[in-house]
Amino acid sequence: MHEYTPELEELICEGISSGKSMRQLCDAKKDDKSFPSRSTLLRWLAKYPEFEAKCARARELQADSDFEKTGEIIEKLEEGTMEPDVA
Repeated sequence: MHEYTPELEELICEGISSGKSMRQLCDAKKDDKSFPSRSTLLRWLAKYPEFEAKCARARELQADSDFEKTGEIIEKLEEGTMEPDVA
């Protein structure tokens, strides 16, 4: 069983805000025994309201980033600097 720590919380939230899902983070770290499983992360979300809030904020940041990327792609398509099949 893994211990909930501020360091792991920060690592998880950074990963989410940079575009990774919790599943992707856990899959990438499954060989790293110091990283908790997805089921442990889900338990932590239920047990620690501050962790849940920080993960929700990280997801908002992820969505903002995705929205900006989409806008950049649309702009390039409209300018003709990106081919539709590439977009």
